[in-house]
Amino acid sequence: MTRPGHHSDPADTATARPPVHDTRWRDRIVDLHVLAENGDHDAAATARRWLDRDIEARRVWDEVQRTCDRIRSV
Repeated sequence: MTRPGHHSDPADTATARPPVHDTRWRDRIVDLHVLAENGDHDAAATARRWLDRDIEARRVWDEVQRTCDRIRSV
């Protein structure tokens, strides 16, 4: 997994997401979500910065959260 600050981390780029055909950014959102949910403050801060500037990343984050909530409720 790429750590925050690494030049290829989509959360750290100016536009947040790589080209449309590259889906690694979605995997990165899921990684950040899992880490943040488990108390990783650096991951939570990275996610917060990314989500504040990228509405598509926010949409995917919210979708991941709904999925987690649904799984927990079973």
